[in-house]
Amino acid sequence: MKFNLKIYLYLFLLFISTRIGAQNLVPNGGFEVFTGCPIQEGALDSAKFWLNPTYSISSTPDYFNACSPSLVSGVPVNALGYQNAFSGVAYTGIFLKQNGFPNPAREYIETELTQSLEKDSCYVIGFSINLPDQSKFSSTSFGVYLSNTVLLNQNNSSMFSLSPQVTIDPNTQLDTINWTTLTQKYIAQGDERYIVLGNFKDDIETVSKLANSSGTVDGIYVYVDSVFLLPCKYFYPIPSFLSSQATVCVNSSASYTDKSYNNPDQWQWIFEGGIPASYNGKQPPPIFYTDTGIFEVSLTTSNLYGSNAFLQQVHVVPGAEPVSVETSFQLKEGDIITLEVCARGSTYQWQPPVAILQNKDTLLTIQPDETQNYTCTVATVNGCTTNCQYEVKVQSGLLLPTGFTPNGDGVNDVFHILNTNITLNYFAVYNRWGQKLFETKNVEDGWDGIYEDIAQPIDTYVWQADYVITKTGKRKTAKGNVTLVR
Repeated sequence: MKFNLKIYLYLFLLFISTRIGAQNLVPNGGFEVFTGCPIQEGALDSAKFWLNPTYSISSTPDYFNACSPSLVSGVPVNALGYQNAFSGVAYTGIFLKQNGFPNPAREYIETELTQSLEKDSCYVIGFSINLPDQSKFSSTSFGVYLSNTVLLNQNNSSMFSLSPQVTIDPNTQLDTINWTTLTQKYIAQGDERYIVLGNFKDDIETVSKLANSSGTVDGIYVYVDSVFLLPCKYFYPIPSFLSSQATVCVNSSASYTDKSYNNPDQWQWIFEGGIPASYNGKQPPPIFYTDTGIFEVSLTTSNLYGSNAFLQQVHVVPGAEPVSVETSFQLKEGDIITLEVCARGSTYQWQPPVAILQNKDTLLTIQPDETQNYTCTVATVNGCTTNCQYEVKVQSGLLLPTGFTPNGDGVNDVFHILNTNITLNYFAVYNRWGQKLFETKNVEDGWDGIYEDIAQPIDTYVWQADYVITKTGKRKTAKGNVTLVR
């Protein structure tokens, strides 16, 4: 299997500072614990628990620590360049290939795990790697080998002819500035107890490319830091979500917002009693509920290492009980009407507070003098609300025809006010020169088109009125035109 490049800097800094420090099966994986400050090259034995598994003169893994009094093995400045540790103040360095030797020159680092791996159990192997400034070449020929016994090469060869269980993806680009963190899932064969890191390929198989033509190190050299091996469970995504409300009113929607962490890449939602009933993705749409009851909402998140589920309950409660009522009205000015609520609840809020004669919560008596829309918000003890909408149209002003035909046929012979809910102060008709042709204070009287016994000609005439709305006592004036047609 090969390492996949994942630069999750925040995630792994968090692991290294907390979980990895407590659960890492690689002792001193950050090389922070030492028996003495390094003062020269080849001082891997200063890093506690780590060893050089070869006895070759060409294999001397280095140890770098900020406590070093030497510029050769210090941090961040050392013989290979300038580089801060990925975490802490120390790291190690090894040759993946060293030129100028007749036999393949390799360096490895090895340590004993704190416990043997369990057969068929899932683990995550990881480390951070960096290319020094002075390394002339770069390569991805880097692997991790897990063994049941300690590896010690005693035949004066610096290379292990082994097949590592994990290797770096050849497309990985090593960086001289930033650390590259690599992780890989590993299923244990059982009883693995030692971990070895280095290049297990011969010179022909080792792929290298020029990194720095002026580099002083003739070969492929890398810094290594923060080596860890953890059970996969520490990398499982942790599902979590927030609901817009714990109690949902029936025939309404609730929203759910994903708050999962530990890098999930798959989300599976199940909404019992909801529409839709399931959703695959990070952020589901609003979920609509048509039935009351207690329903489960579950989220399962997954990633390369495993999956976890999270469960919540949502309580869908009844809304206001609907009532069949009339909601559209046609009134005359001054009429009184009573509106009834369209649903039963515990509280009632009417809007707007206009022309209200009496408010009895479920009944609203009004006397509007103009068209008005009313709303009653009905709320239940559970907090569910229903809005009742009412359209109240008011026929305001005087009702008069726009023309009349005083020809004695008994149809539309008289021009008069049609309203019956007013008291007239006066009603008058004028010709185009302002001459008053008719006047009355009786709402039942009208003009027959005659003035001083003379039938008036076809023309447009002006009328004016001053009147009082009988039911409200409100005084108004009005004027308009009427056409006389013979």
